[in-house]
Amino acid sequence: FSGFDETIRPMVDKLDRLCSGAAAETPSAGAEKKTVITADARNALRQKVNITDELSFAWDLLQAGELTQEQYSEVVQDLTDISSNANDKGPVSMLHAIESRGFGNLDRILVFASRKGETPIILLSGFEFTDEAVTLLPIEFMIRQGVLPFDLLGPDALVVIQNPYDRPLRKRIEQLIGRSCHFFLTPPHEFNAAIGRLQKRLAEKAAKKEEAP
Repeated sequence: FSGFDETIRPMVDKLDRLCSGAAAETPSAGAEKKTVITADARNALRQKVNITDELSFAWDLLQAGELTQEQYSEVVQDLTDISSNANDKGPVSMLHAIESRGFGNLDRILVFASRKGETPIILLSGFEFTDEAVTLLPIEFMIRQGVLPFDLLGPDALVVIQNPYDRPLRKRIEQLIGRSCHFFLTPPHEFNAAIGRLQKRLAEKAAKKEEAP
């Protein structure tokens, strides 16, 4: 899996410059201390999302006839807007863009992506997350990159990833958490709901910690 529409190369180059500039703005020391996670994982928060892989994902769907030219153009524009907006903290995810557009072919696209990316489809609503798994990565990183470690299988981690084609991101995740990973795909609304559950759990734990004597 490789390649994307070269007509959008200027857009990709512009996004690289924008994201590189944002990455240079490191958070304050106080902000870093809020997440008790490895230094490598904290540094990963400041690294840009690889939008090239998202655009390649969309291009592959266009070539396979899973997206029309009009739909492809709309998704590319959405990804451009999201990734270049410093105030947008949501997932930089082509699947999220497709779902929000309501094209009506998301289920077929998920099956196609699952097969091509060799990532089984699961519904996160059927899982109770383990604390050890969901604390392997900072929540901000998980949201922006569209990933979520949700359980452990022996020494390995079970991880949802919203771009099943993104092999470099898979390797990066394994390096950050120090475990071999088994990757899965889930619908965007399931990912959003799971992140909501996780944020609620983290907020409740933080509140209890403040209340403790």
